[in-house]
This record gives sequence, structure tokens and C-alpha cells, in this order.
Amino acid sequence: MLLRLTVAILSFALFVWFSPQIYYAYYRLIIPGLPPQWVIGWYPEAGAVVTLLSFTGSTTLSAHAKGVLGWCLVATVLIARRRPRR
Repeated sequence: MLLRLTVAILSFALFVWFSPQIYYAYYRLIIPGLPPQWVIGWYPEAGAVVTLLSFTGSTTLSAHAKGVLGWCLVATVLIARRRPRR
């Protein structure tokens, strides 16, 4: 269970880190003339992930949606562990 929980949290951090680049790629498709570039910075620190999961950071809908996504990943790991295997 610890491995699955670690993978879930790392997947969440990867999503938080890489999603701006995905959005920028989408914007390049719909807005002609945008230059190809990287819009992401360094991998987020653990504190940034904890801030999103605890809903203590930015009060935007985007930040809250990321926090809900993180908790859904954690809940999926915990619920999947409780279900008996056949």
C-alpha cells in the first residue's frame, strides 16, 4: 500500500508540474503564432504539493481542483486496498 500511495502522490506532483506545458501546447493549436517554448519550471517541492493537498495555497478554482484530484488519487489507493481480492 505504501508503494501505491507513493506512486499516487508522485503522479499528482508530476501532473501539477507538467500540466502548464500541456495547456500551452493546446493554446498553440488554437492561437496561431505562439512560439514553441517551455513554460514549466523546476519540479515542485514537497511543500508545494502539501499546500495543494491541504487547500492552504491559492484560493483559485484551479488550485482547489488540483487538491481534489490529489485527494481522489489518495482515496483510490486506500479504497482499492480495502477491497478483498478474489
